[in-house]
Amino acid sequence: DVPSDSLIENAYGLPDGKLLTWYKEGSITLWDLAKGEPVGELKGHAGEYNGFMSLQGKKILSWSEDSTLRLWDQGLVEDYEVLEGHRGGLKDVKFLPDDRVHSVGSDNVVRVWETETGAPITRLETYNPEVDAYTMGNGHILATASAGEMAVWSSKTYKLINHLSIEFGDDEEFEPFINNISPLFKVSSRYFKINQ
Repeated sequence: DVPSDSLIENAYGLPDGKLLTWYKEGSITLWDLAKGEPVGELKGHAGEYNGFMSLQGKKILSWSEDSTLRLWDQGLVEDYEVLEGHRGGLKDVKFLPDDRVHSVGSDNVVRVWETETGAPITRLETYNPEVDAYTMGNGHILATASAGEMAVWSSKTYKLINHLSIEFGDDEEFEPFINNISPLFKVSSRYFKINQ
């Protein structure tokens, strides 16, 4: 049972009429909405959950501060695969075409995974602090770093397509803009475009 003083951090409706709730203290509960009852709890991570997503209504992917992702069978939440490789807490996960996802961790590495089995596909090294990763409208992978860098990799070959690095002063603010056309940097009032 979830403590009555727990705060729901997020909720996600599943195609089969079930609901996932993610609580502030880190637990994830699967609910049967028709019955108004919990079906099960996703247990296994050794650290706080940082997020989760549903994969085509069949599996649930969660990621945590324990540096792992876990791939759960939605029908049997006790059955899961552990996806290992990061050396720090997981920050975010995004969808890619063809049943894949990419994850980014506090180790500043972007990793690509196959979602059916959880098998690792590749890793994209960035060597920069505070990395975030996104999926572009054309399916390519974009990574941004607080040091003022952007890099784009092909989601088919995983080769680096383009890279941009700019210098900015301590009193200037760096901000990436992500859209389906072209990624941009904004530094104060200056804009920088990176081709894909």
